[in-house]
Amino acid sequence: MKALAFRLPQPVGAREDPCRANARRILRNLVGGDARDYGKALSRFQRQAARGRADGEALLILLKHTPDEASAAALLATAADAGVRADAAIWAALERKWRVAGDISAAARARSYLVELDAPPPPPQTS
Repeated sequence: MKALAFRLPQPVGAREDPCRANARRILRNLVGGDARDYGKALSRFQRQAARGRADGEALLILLKHTPDEASAAALLATAADAGVRADAAIWAALERKWRVAGDISAAARARSYLVELDAPPPPPQTS
């Protein structure tokens, strides 16, 4: 509580939308921690996208926890329908995720999309 007393006042409009911040916090809690539930987080993001309230940070939170490349491509398509484009941070996070997981071909595709940001989302790969 003491730290709040020493905060400098912020200009009007500088604070982010509390609804979006709360939605991202809920997504982080759903995909992380002891009670991991990717399905609930995914359906919540899809509802946000349908309402037009999805953003890049929420997309990044979910992409870090996608089980495979096909689900990541579907999530990117859902986000694109809502008007959220994958930026450099998203492609870099996907490349790191797939490189760590050992999927070198998926990491190479993400790297190529990182180089060419105007490219569409990667197609789902079936193994």
